[in-house]
Amino acid sequence: MKLIRNVKIGADPEVFLINKYTGKLISAIGIIGGTKESPEYVGDGEFAIQVDNVCAEFNIPPANNLKDFKLNITKGLKYIEKALPYNLEILIKSSAFFEEDQLQSKLSKTFGCEPDFNIWTMKENIIASAEDSCFRTCGGHIHVGYDNPEDEEVLLNLAKALDLFLGVESVLLDKDEERRSLYGKAGSIRVKPYGLEYRTLSNFWISKDDLIEWAFTRVFNAVDFINAKKKLSAEDEILIQNCINNYDRDLAVHLSNKFIYKRKEAVLV
Repeated sequence: MKLIRNVKIGADPEVFLINKYTGKLISAIGIIGGTKESPEYVGDGEFAIQVDNVCAEFNIPPANNLKDFKLNITKGLKYIEKALPYNLEILIKSSAFFEEDQLQSKLSKTFGCEPDFNIWTMKENIIASAEDSCFRTCGGHIHVGYDNPEDEEVLLNLAKALDLFLGVESVLLDKDEERRSLYGKAGSIRVKPYGLEYRTLSNFWISKDDLIEWAFTRVFNAVDFINAKKKLSAEDEILIQNCINNYDRDLAVHLSNKFIYKRKEAVLV
């Protein structure tokens, strides 16, 4: 298996919009320009904003260092803010219920622009219909690019390591337990020409500088784990999936202690 080299990290986080005076969640449809098929490029053209269901989404260019990664997330949020009318602001929240008057368009009733896959089962993830639900979620997907992305063994092992270093700890850091009823199951990825898109995380990690740093650092922890040719046992693989899918904090602490660091208890941010 080849070593993972020249890693760059991007992201396409989603956020909700809220009326700052009434506290009502507002659909981004008709407010934010751009769509999945035709994003609106902003700034220097390396960033983009778009609507995804009722969420506002921003896309950042890949970065190979923490300083640029943090700056890119900050810029992406600002590009969304600049597009908003005076009475709306960004709400960074993993999931929420919208009032029905915000869910009348076809786009608001559509989940997922293309399928994603479960790296553990090697099957496509099945997403529930949005037709009869007012529940909506925000993702904080992380894109990992590297040399020789066509190596299937590297992709498989890296995706599993991202579950260990990002997905497991997200159980301790992300307070929202509802999003995974729709999205965020263990091993959720999309294969990309440059590597992969890791889709298990919500947007919680873009809310604070230390969490942005956590996300960036943990990607490189996963890369180092693979490059050191470390392996997960079959038992650990099952524990990782159960931890993420069942939001099991005890398992998260156990796995974090074993593979990442020592901690006596779960600390929620």
